[in-house]
Amino acid sequence: MIYRILLKPPAVDSLYSSRAAHNGGDKWPVYIKEYTIGYTDSDLVKSWFVDRNKISNDIYRDFLNKNSSSYFIKDMELNQKYCHMLSSDSLKTITDNFWDQFYSNYPKAYGIITLSRVGFNKQHNRAFLRIDLDIRYGSGEKIYCFFDKVNSNWILSKVDKEIWTSD
Repeated sequence: MIYRILLKPPAVDSLYSSRAAHNGGDKWPVYIKEYTIGYTDSDLVKSWFVDRNKISNDIYRDFLNKNSSSYFIKDMELNQKYCHMLSSDSLKTITDNFWDQFYSNYPKAYGIITLSRVGFNKQHNRAFLRIDLDIRYGSGEKIYCFFDKVNSNWILSKVDKEIWTSD
């Protein structure tokens, strides 16, 4: 349920913000890996989110437990205008000059997203997940999403971004 909320407008718009600004406001499709993140930096999550009271210890423990290994993402109802699943096999065919080949195969792609599994608190009314967004040649974003359950509906309540580049 949380993936579906995240990958539909208006929530998906937050994934496009930096690229859309450089592309005349046009939204490019995102490609999502069919397997979740299989590792997370526990020290970073603890220092940035638990120690600063952005997530509780129970969400942190659930998040770390669920993301200790990678899992296959079952078929999701994706808005094909915005999001497409990328199979591992399709990525394996790209060998040399990965990003050149990727953008040749998917010319309107925004980048490649890898989703974490969702961590929940004990009451199951708050949730946390991480999105890795890889964009051409060693740059991208880590996007941390915070959800609250309000009147039985999940609401994206906050998004924190960490932008990174390699030299």
